[in-house]
Amino acid sequence: MRKLILFCFFCTLLFSQTVPSFAAHVEALRWVTRNDAHVPFVRVVMDVDRLPSIDAQLSKDGKDLKVTLAKTDGNKIVGKYTLNPTMVSKLNVSRENDDTVLYFRFPQALSKNSVKVFPLKRDKKHNKPYRVVIDIPQYVPVPTFKTTAGLKGKTIVIDPGHGGTDVGAIGEGDVYEKNITLPIAIYLKPMLEEKGAKVYLTRETDRDVARPHANGDEELQARVDVAEAHAADAFISIHIDSFVRPDIDGMTAYYCSGSLYGQLLAESLHEANLAEVDFGDRGVRTANFYVLCNSSMPSTLLELGFISNPRERAELQKPNVQKALAKSIVDGLETYFKRAEEHSR
Repeated sequence: MRKLILFCFFCTLLFSQTVPSFAAHVEALRWVTRNDAHVPFVRVVMDVDRLPSIDAQLSKDGKDLKVTLAKTDGNKIVGKYTLNPTMVSKLNVSRENDDTVLYFRFPQALSKNSVKVFPLKRDKKHNKPYRVVIDIPQYVPVPTFKTTAGLKGKTIVIDPGHGGTDVGAIGEGDVYEKNITLPIAIYLKPMLEEKGAKVYLTRETDRDVARPHANGDEELQARVDVAEAHAADAFISIHIDSFVRPDIDGMTAYYCSGSLYGQLLAESLHEANLAEVDFGDRGVRTANFYVLCNSSMPSTLLELGFISNPRERAELQKPNVQKALAKSIVDGLETYFKRAEEHSR
């Protein structure tokens, strides 16, 4: 009897040492091609019983993506998959030690910012489990685009966000976004003209661009129309951010996913904005904003601080800060056209 007990004890010990303890289990893998975005994409979704640690690495040439779900049992999804071949050449799922690893191969190089990997919490209301989502966009060829360095001879359209019946975000003390974006644009116009640029503002007074109380798309299209009518070399929409938490601060630059020159423009301006004023850095991001994805020229939407943040709100109302932000846009545009020239050779 004693021998039997010892044998059972050692079997239990051996079993406990060889069977891994997983943080999560993958229950299913599925994918769909989405054509409802500005740039079509493949969405890969994995259902998991809890959210694991996720690591995503894109190769230097942009053609391979490795997604690792740490300490995750993915035995149910191990294998080779054929997805949309125009976006994903192949997908292999394997187990490596205690991890589940997905290897994607793309037919064309993708940028780091264009591939999205993110978790989703469980949605009890709609009976949806925890999920890990991977969005892979369709490759968009870089259009032929010839430009030169410098601002001389360039056409720039500046869009001071909101105006007229649309006040935009509202800060404490009835501080309106529209009353901050406009003076920045007005300070900016002569600065650019001094550099030899032709400059057009979508509005130069406190007014709606389309008409009072126009719906969102109509008003936004009217702003895009100004840029298109003047065949702008760059289109910049100026905004001020807001959030329910007053401690959130910083500046963000957005561009339409898939636009190389939009990305160059956003990055160049964001770097210059940060160098000129002491605001937080919220990075450069993609967004399907109407004015960005419905304009034919390189464009960016700048969120130049938070009207909901007490310090930034106070700073943004100062003329010297507004002028500094205007100057930073000039500096950023000069950097952009230099970089764009190098890319267009």
